[in-house]
Amino acid sequence: MAGLELNRLNTWTVMLFTQVASLSGGRRESAFPLVETSTLRLEMDVNTAADYVGEFTSDNSGVVFKELAALALEIAEKGDIP
Repeated sequence: MAGLELNRLNTWTVMLFTQVASLSGGRRESAFPLVETSTLRLEMDVNTAADYVGEFTSDNSGVVFKELAALALEIAEKGDIP
């Protein structure tokens, strides 16, 4: 839609978890990593700019929604590309 700007706010979080075995005995303690697991969290806020003065109707709302959904999918697949 002409004049409609879209906002793309994203927060990426990556965490690495390591399961460790700890052995103690005698004068020495040892720790051995057993399993590493990583996880990713993506929080997205993809929306229309608040200062848009046009009208959202039942005819164009679906088009805008599809554009927002496609943009969110692109961000998840490829990262935020300007």
